[in-house]
Amino acid sequence: MNALIARLLFAVLLVSVLQVAAGNKSIARQVETMAKQYDKKYSTVKHVTVATYLKNRKKWVLVDIRPAKERKVSMIPGAITVKQLESNLALYKHRPILLYCTIGERSSVYALRLNAQGWENVANLRGGVLAWAQANRKFVTSDNKKTRKVHVYGSAWNLLPVNYTGVW
Repeated sequence: MNALIARLLFAVLLVSVLQVAAGNKSIARQVETMAKQYDKKYSTVKHVTVATYLKNRKKWVLVDIRPAKERKVSMIPGAITVKQLESNLALYKHRPILLYCTIGERSSVYALRLNAQGWENVANLRGGVLAWAQANRKFVTSDNKKTRKVHVYGSAWNLLPVNYTGVW
């Protein structure tokens, strides 16, 4: 009898794990679909994937363009703010800049603005914080503590894997 109960519990656990995995894949597909839409909408902006960024992260100045309310929840480690970027133009003007927001719309718009101002090496982190979470990367709070909370702009953008908590 105990062996039967153990097998049933294992089966229930296995089904739960498979459902979570399937749910995460579905969410990842939604994020990818949205990212493709922004790639097309902002075709003159360079879009850099999380994987490409991670291969050469020291090259980039990572800039979180989201407002303070969103950044207060969490940021990608090592990112600076728009205010920090704009108050140190001489330091950053000729370095590769990688902008991010929730999914890529606001950061693509800001990339266009920087390009219009003569910035030459500006890119958007494709998929923003949603893609970062899909890659199971860490976030930090404003006091540099690890967190799984992510500000996702609004409920329609709450496309995080199950091990993250969306805030809006």
